[in-house]
Amino acid sequence: SSAALAGSKGSSETEEEMRSLFAFTLVLFLAGNGLAQQMPSLPKGTKWPKNFRELRETYKKQGIEIKRAVVKPAPGTSRKLDLVYTQRGDRKLKLDLFLPKTSTKPAPILVFIHGGGWRKGNRIGEHAKAIWFANRGWITAAIEYRLADEARFPAAIHDCKDSIRWTRANARKYNGDPHRIAVCGGSAGAHLAALVATAGPKAGLEGTHGEKGSSAVQAAIVIAGPTDTAGERAAEQSRREDSNYRLFLGGTIDEVPTMYTRASPAHWVSGETPPMLIIGEHSIKPAGLILKKLKANRIPNETFVLTGGIHGEWNWGPWFAITMNRAELFLRQHLK
Repeated sequence: SSAALAGSKGSSETEEEMRSLFAFTLVLFLAGNGLAQQMPSLPKGTKWPKNFRELRETYKKQGIEIKRAVVKPAPGTSRKLDLVYTQRGDRKLKLDLFLPKTSTKPAPILVFIHGGGWRKGNRIGEHAKAIWFANRGWITAAIEYRLADEARFPAAIHDCKDSIRWTRANARKYNGDPHRIAVCGGSAGAHLAALVATAGPKAGLEGTHGEKGSSAVQAAIVIAGPTDTAGERAAEQSRREDSNYRLFLGGTIDEVPTMYTRASPAHWVSGETPPMLIIGEHSIKPAGLILKKLKANRIPNETFVLTGGIHGEWNWGPWFAITMNRAELFLRQHLK
C-alpha cells in the first residue's frame, strides 16, 4: 500500500517528514485497533482471474478466504429505509439512512454512491460500508440515482447533488452535523463522488429539484473510478460498441465531446475542492490528471493502492476492511 500527502507549503524535506509521520500514524492506528491486515498477492505466473469465482479458487489454494463483506449492526445503531430525498414527476428517488448509537455530539455524515458502470447496481450494495461506518459513530446514507438507461448525464449527478442537499437539510433531525458531510463511491460511484466534490455551482450541474441549499461536501473518497472522462483512456473506451460511456453520455467522445468535458471531475478542480482520498487498483496512474490539479490548487489529497484483486475487490474481504480503515483514517483527519 502507499499513501501520499500533497498541498504542503514547506520544503521537500518537510513534505518527506509529513509523509513519514502520516505512514507512522497509519500503522499505529491500525495496530492499536487490531485492524491491520495484509492484502493478498497472486503467486508469480498465476493466470489473472476473470471473476470472483476464479479469484476465490485461486486464493483458496493459499488458504485465503475471499468472501463478500457482511457487517452486522452494533448495539444501539438503527436504520431508516426508503426515505425519499427527491421526486421527479412520479419517480421517487430514495436513500437508506444508518444511524449510530445516540450521542450528545452531532455526528459527521458520509454519503455512499454505488457503482455499476452507470447502468446497473443499487444502494443495497453499499449497506455493508454504511453499517461499518455507522458502527463507528457516523451517520451514513446509501443512495440511489437514475441509471443511464433511464436518464442520461447529467441526471445522475443531479440526483447525487440532491441527495447531499437533502442530507444537509435533515442533518439536525438525526443529530448530524450539516457542516461535516463527505461522499464516497466506487467505480462509477467513484466518478460521481469525485464530480460531486469538484463540480461547484459554476459547473451548472446542480439540478435542484428537491431541498434548496448547498450540495458541497467537505471530503471525498474516490475508489477505482474514472476521474478524467475527457482523457484518452475514456476516449478509447467510448469508441467501443458496448461502451458504458456511450450510454451514459449519449455518444462517443468524438460525437459529444462537450459532454465528456462536463462530466470530467478533473476538469472542475478548483481552490474550492475539498480534501480527496483517491484509491486505485494496482496503480494510481489513471488518476494522474486530477492529482496534478489537486496539487496545483493546494488541495489536500492522499492516495492508496489496492493490490492482488480484481475490480470491485473493496466490497470483498480482506480488501473491504483494509479499504474502510484507510477511508476512516482519512475522514477523521479532514472532518474534525
